[in-house]
Amino acid sequence: GLFAPIVLATAGICLLREPTPAHGRVAVGATVMAASLGGLWHLAAGAPAFGAKPAALHRAAGWLGAAMSLPLRDVAATAGAVVLLLGLLALGLLITTATPPRTVVRSVADRMAARSARREERRERRRLQAEEQAGTAAVDDPGAEGPSTGTVLDDEPVTTLLDEKEDPDATGPIFEGVSDDVDEDVALSDTQLIPSVPESTPGDSAIKLDPPSGSDPWADYELPSLDLLRTGKSAPGNKRTLDQMTRALEHTLQQFGVDAKVARVSRGPTVTRFELQLGDGVRVGAVTKLGDDISYALATAEIRIVAPIPGKSAIGIEVPNRDRDLITLGDVLRSPEAEAQRHPLAAAIGVDISGSAVMVNLAAMPHLLIAGATGSGKSVTMNGIVTSIITRATPAQVRMVLVDPKRVELNHYDGAPHLLTPVVTDPKRATEALAWTVKEMEQRYERLALLGYRNIDTYNQAVREGTIRSVEALKQTRAEELSAQRGSGLPGAQAAEGGSAPVWEPLPYILFVIDELADLMMVAPRDVESHIVRIAQMARAVGIHLIVATQRPSVDVVTGLIKANIPSRVALAMATQADSRTILDQGGAEKLVGHGDMLFLPANASKPHRIQGCYIDEAEIFRIIEHCTTQRRADYTPGITREGAQAAMADMTGDDASDEDLTRAAMELVVRSGLGSTSMLQRKLKVGFARAGRLMDELETMGVVGPSEGPKARQVLMTVEELENRS
Repeated sequence: GLFAPIVLATAGICLLREPTPAHGRVAVGATVMAASLGGLWHLAAGAPAFGAKPAALHRAAGWLGAAMSLPLRDVAATAGAVVLLLGLLALGLLITTATPPRTVVRSVADRMAARSARREERRERRRLQAEEQAGTAAVDDPGAEGPSTGTVLDDEPVTTLLDEKEDPDATGPIFEGVSDDVDEDVALSDTQLIPSVPESTPGDSAIKLDPPSGSDPWADYELPSLDLLRTGKSAPGNKRTLDQMTRALEHTLQQFGVDAKVARVSRGPTVTRFELQLGDGVRVGAVTKLGDDISYALATAEIRIVAPIPGKSAIGIEVPNRDRDLITLGDVLRSPEAEAQRHPLAAAIGVDISGSAVMVNLAAMPHLLIAGATGSGKSVTMNGIVTSIITRATPAQVRMVLVDPKRVELNHYDGAPHLLTPVVTDPKRATEALAWTVKEMEQRYERLALLGYRNIDTYNQAVREGTIRSVEALKQTRAEELSAQRGSGLPGAQAAEGGSAPVWEPLPYILFVIDELADLMMVAPRDVESHIVRIAQMARAVGIHLIVATQRPSVDVVTGLIKANIPSRVALAMATQADSRTILDQGGAEKLVGHGDMLFLPANASKPHRIQGCYIDEAEIFRIIEHCTTQRRADYTPGITREGAQAAMADMTGDDASDEDLTRAAMELVVRSGLGSTSMLQRKLKVGFARAGRLMDELETMGVVGPSEGPKARQVLMTVEELENRS
């Protein structure tokens, strides 16, 4: 038949056009695929015998098809021959694409495990709902399981499965995160999950919260499914390319007389780290001063030298990957690290260089400072943190105040039930929201001090268990005063039906997010700084936490007091080393490649950790918020910011009010009071006599008041209706 010659001729032409070492493997794989396809074709055409007519053999893939199918059919019958030939076809495909069988098995197993986990989650959710409806919901014993604090990023190295298989007698470098003999154009599975790491050690500051009780008004609230978040895509790792870079790196060091060898190569989602082991008597500075020469030898723009790697006797050289992995929020939240975190403030931040998901616990931080130049991924990182908390926590557990002076980064969350107030876009209103947060912090401290609890976790645990301490034994009079207060509108003390003792309810965590600190510092720098510093110093124990972001990390925006009280920081790509030092107190952020590439410096770490941030697009945020708002709309707390005429009057009479603002305020006062008095403007607007006189003259020019009549008040010519129509 002509089937085999055509296939072999085509493969030969392709091999002759681009003769590379990989073509031997491709030729073998193509031959296996051609032979198996010929056998399948022969069986589909009726499987004529060797002695059949030439025309019949020609229609059935010729002698090649007969040679492949007839022996198998005689041994395993027709059905068995089809199965064996299909397996042979799959084997040829794996050989051609250089895909290890373990990768296919792992991908299938991951898909099945994820599907089984989703089914188990839905089954557990239905069981809890059934128990709540029957009034038999049980509260877990808080002492049965220790608290969870998220993935702890300290100075100890992450141990992976590859580390356990390391051969101490091996002479070449160990490659992590790459497959053997993989071409650049081979794509791996789009749903590859992130490998797991050992569970972190629980901390005292992160107490696991129990599920809401049956009396909770949010008990029927259903968390968004992770199916609403898409999965990322992994780029292939080419061992041959990494081997060439390893030889180039070692050759460059030898040229400059540095005795060092590459002991391990770890490919991460954004960068590949080459771990160097120095010879005896070689100084670390001999490598660090060769940064530009190493960058030239590896033909890459920016490299970062970590000398030494925390917890290892090695120097790390981080080189950007040519093809980067797309890490999405769904990938991180589906990882074992995310499943191990039970705290409501555990948020996804990205994937580290070893491929492990990184979850941060905002309750243990307790505040976070994010800085990065335009286009570095700062807003995407903030959206990922906020969305992951909304996905994992109910509004009864976490409430938020979002400040977005740019008006386009956080507006997707308007209407979400987790919000205490609509997204604040006016910097002046943001100052009021900060002041409200300080007041709420003080009221919470009064409540905890009254009841004798040290932090919000022990208080909430006592409320849920019904072991709240007797108010009468502590301070009955103070309890009545607190229960009678309107407070902040958040769950607190409510009067019992008999009017005897207050009924205490759990307090939610409050997350205050500021997308651009520079805009707030331009409006009211002293008030903003004092409020942020006060919250950062005191609010941890009462469950109030800050996330502050800025793209201009200058000392007049990120002041010394703010930086000193927010120890946990994230630095994305920076323009200069000075900006990096402002945030991290060390350089390195200026060498990042952008698009979510970040340096994360926890409060308990001496050196920052390089992480690739997780990506989330607007469509995913809309799906999550739509799922939340269809169950219940936001119940905003009044009094956080001023609104309407009250806000306009505050803007026009503030210390930063302009002449136009004061003129409008004076017009409002004169028309609504019906009194055209200069002394009244002095008292109400808190201005001097000369400025009040000029304002009155402007109102006369505008036709609001009449001419001066000596010591008498001027006649008001404009009515309230005319004022409202004019405004």
